[in-house]
Amino acid sequence: MEQQAPLLHLAAPLNWTALRAEPDAMQRSRLSDSNSHVLQLYMLLGDQAGETPGEEADTAKLELQRLETKVDYLVDLVSRVAIQHLPLPPATTVQLGGGRVQWQAGAAVPAIGSLVRIDLFLPPIITQALQLVASIDSVTPDAAGAVVVGRLQLGGGSDADLLDKIIFRCHRREVARRRQS
Repeated sequence: MEQQAPLLHLAAPLNWTALRAEPDAMQRSRLSDSNSHVLQLYMLLGDQAGETPGEEADTAKLELQRLETKVDYLVDLVSRVAIQHLPLPPATTVQLGGGRVQWQAGAAVPAIGSLVRIDLFLPPIITQALQLVASIDSVTPDAAGAVVVGRLQLGGGSDADLLDKIIFRCHRREVARRRQS
């Protein structure tokens, strides 16, 4: 039985743009650097820094949790202000993992076989989009529009490693939460 790759499930603002050609080496390098920065912010600001549930807490961990709560509050506050001033696309359901991306699209959908750049704004809202290049494999119409599935074209740089790390950590947390329930 083949084991399924871990997936990151989230609801986040997403926009896509058709590309006329594959990004060249310089464009891919800039995308990789930009994405590395966004993913590092996500790990820093998101739920990625803590340890898995069930570990014993000591005084230092409790103090760190208290500080993280304050930082979370500030991030939430800044996010609410930023959301009011940024024209973000609507949030949609997104799955990332195993070299693939899937999202719920509205009326406008990319063509099968087309190359697109996906701008994904990770929660808590990071005002710089994660920019992913994908080749569209399928578009399945449904009641809400269509489910779009694409094959990610990651260059194998630090952004690909960080994305894999985030997906694995989120998957591990989800498994731990299910076990506790």
